[in-house]
Amino acid sequence: MKNLWSVLMVALCCSMFATAQKSESPDASGNAFLRLCSAIDREDKTSTEWAWTMGCTGFVSGFTSGMKFGTDYAADKAGKKVPGLFCLPDEVENGQIIRIVLKYVRDNPEEAHQPTSFLVVDALRKAFPCKNT
Repeated sequence: MKNLWSVLMVALCCSMFATAQKSESPDASGNAFLRLCSAIDREDKTSTEWAWTMGCTGFVSGFTSGMKFGTDYAADKAGKKVPGLFCLPDEVENGQIIRIVLKYVRDNPEEAHQPTSFLVVDALRKAFPCKNT
């Protein structure tokens, strides 16, 4: 049920995001992620900024869920544990992930042109490395 809710939430967020910002999405590059997702910390968000924040939340939720699914699927098919690229604690929230990625992009502006998915992995590997297993 939790996975169904997550899928529905991502779909809703993406549709809201597409309506609010048709020309750019947070997955395009670190620069786009920075422009759109920085709105998360604004107190008085406009409706557009709320849509951007929801789009960013949907992106990181879908991305991290997809990464976990891929690792779990590979482990199931291999019949053994497969190391993940990063290991998120259960209590990490999407807002925290967004802030970690924003900080990473700000701290590494020379990488901001890269696809956001590359930067998310790099940021989360640094913040939440997997222990040797």
